[in-house]
Amino acid sequence: MDSFFKTHKYLLEQLGEPLRRGLMDEADWQQPLIGIEGSRGVGKTTLLLMLAKELCGVQGGECLYLNLNSFYFQTHRLSEVAQELWQRGVRRLLLDQLHKLPRWAEELRAIHETLSGMKVVFAASSVMSVADEYESLRDIVRTYQLRGLSLREYINVKAGLDLRRRTLEEVMRDYGAISMQVARRCDAGLLLDDYLQRGYYPFFLERSRYSGYLLKLMNMMIEVDIMMVKQIEVKYMGRIKALLYHLATLGDNVPNVSRLSKEIGTSRATVMNYIRYLASARLVDVMYKTDKGASGSLLQKAPVGLRRDSRGLQPTESRKPVRIAMHNPNLLHAILPHRVERRAMLECFFLSALRPGHEVSVGERGCDYVVDGRWRFRIVERAPQRKQRGVCYLTDSAASPRDGLVPLWVLGLLY
Repeated sequence: MDSFFKTHKYLLEQLGEPLRRGLMDEADWQQPLIGIEGSRGVGKTTLLLMLAKELCGVQGGECLYLNLNSFYFQTHRLSEVAQELWQRGVRRLLLDQLHKLPRWAEELRAIHETLSGMKVVFAASSVMSVADEYESLRDIVRTYQLRGLSLREYINVKAGLDLRRRTLEEVMRDYGAISMQVARRCDAGLLLDDYLQRGYYPFFLERSRYSGYLLKLMNMMIEVDIMMVKQIEVKYMGRIKALLYHLATLGDNVPNVSRLSKEIGTSRATVMNYIRYLASARLVDVMYKTDKGASGSLLQKAPVGLRRDSRGLQPTESRKPVRIAMHNPNLLHAILPHRVERRAMLECFFLSALRPGHEVSVGERGCDYVVDGRWRFRIVERAPQRKQRGVCYLTDSAASPRDGLVPLWVLGLLY
């Protein structure tokens, strides 16, 4: 047991001054049971350690970080360990790698019911879907989504600025003034180019071979997170990886599930399941076709295949996909470094910027996307000769608004 306290102290002494994430100030850390969900690489472990340092300091005492990868937990129940730690004065547990623990949901429930004063924060793989899949925790756990870095956070790090978050209403109303203010302090367009290739994951600060490490991470998302959590036989792993590659090459084409099933050698139903698994791992974003309204058009008020829950916007089930994009542009660049299309990268950026708090639908009649059933967007290289009324034209080719064009990068200020 003493080794856990020594490890906790050592890790906090080695932590340094990592990038402070917005979730540190947004979450209510006084809740008794909190889950931090997110994909690999977004910084869940670092956030737990930062939380320990801010709440209790390096010495700790009342707060303890535990990595459940330890073989100790293969023969000792977490709830019993928590009881012993309670006797030693620990009042807050920060649990990492929880999904490696057998019957982890039962253990968390037992801690909650027997140690009413113990506060628990645990890091969870996005594939786990804590609140949705585990009924025993639904009424007691508060989940937060830790995303990768926004362009705003990336600019703040690279340019040493302190840009604040903007609402979509602010951006649409004041994008001219906002873009001019930022342009006086940095080259946001150039920073966008960098961000598209290596800026979404915080490890860009410490990894010189960013794309190589990201490829390794993507493989782990499939080999460990998806295969283990979803209990898929290892022999099918190659099919999931092949599917991910095919999805990366789609661009803005409508995915043909029948063709994809032939490409990887499995049924259409299995392809749909694999796509959902890849979406839950934050490797792809999927938009599905909604039921048609009286006018025969796609419903504008509801998202096409994206629903908001504790983890942000998630894919709906049993519907035909109309658009599949990589979850963020860094993933697309890592898979297709020499043949990635600029427009595909920009669409990835658009979706990743809007995903956290907005409903995004596939557009029609001259626009690419409809956001919250209200805003209509189209991504263009240059101003069209004839503009459609009510459509916002986004471009990465203009440093400042001109000819009615809105710099695409301003959407990176939304979170």
